[in-house]
Order: sequence, then structure tokens, then C-alpha cells
Amino acid sequence: MAAPLTVFVDYMLTSWEYGLLPAASGTGYEIGILPVRSVFKVITTSLATFLNLYLEDAPVRYDYNTYTS
Repeated sequence: MAAPLTVFVDYMLTSWEYGLLPAASGTGYEIGILPVRSVFKVITTSLATFLNLYLEDAPVRYDYNTYTS
């Protein structure tokens, strides 16, 4: 059974979303961008890293164009 994805941030009326996906092993998680509902692109496995990327407005947080064109 696949772990449930938790969306924790949506941007500009759901232009894209960020989500947290628990690891199948039960330990750890992945944080990624959802440019569309069927795609989850991993950004990091650390909340601290994600928050730093968010505060820095890092380009990796917007790397979704290959999925939405």
C-alpha cells in the first residue's frame, strides 16, 4: 500500500503544490513539488533543507516546467 501524500503548501491558487511523502520503509520522508496531480518531483528529504531553500527562494523549488508544458 502506498503511503499517503500530504500537501502542505499550495502556491497561487494551486499553480503548483509542495507535498510530503512518507518513505515506504516507514522511516524518513521526501518533500517535493507537484506541478500536476500525477507527478511528484523530489526536492529534498529534509524539512530543514526545504525551509532554507524556501527562505532563499532557491530556483530548485520552481523546477517543474518539464512536467507542465
